[in-house]
Amino acid sequence: MPKTAEDFSVSGRLSYDAPVFGLGNLGRRCFESVVGLFAVLGFLYVPLGHHTGFEHAKAVLSTPAATAAIEDVTRAALSIRERAVAYVTGRAAVPPTPEAAPKSRRSEPRAVPPKLK
Repeated sequence: MPKTAEDFSVSGRLSYDAPVFGLGNLGRRCFESVVGLFAVLGFLYVPLGHHTGFEHAKAVLSTPAATAAIEDVTRAALSIRERAVAYVTGRAAVPPTPEAAPKSRRSEPRAVPPKLK
């Protein structure tokens, strides 16, 4: 591989080797776990106004608009999963060939929208 390509590759520099608290990788993982635990506890128990972050999120996600959005995303994800499984297992239906739709030729020009002030 040319030297220039090696300068821009990140494959050799993905790991972090510096010891944390003198314990190496284990120390870093323990420290990150403790930080994550405090973040979760803060989200669940620290009030932001009259409610905690969890209570705010629960209130927002229980609105009708959020419920409809969650249902739409779930339906789309399940459809994509079914199509991916069908494609991988070879059960995918042959996609229909697009037929040339007849182009309608307008004899009238399109209306010009009014200009905004």
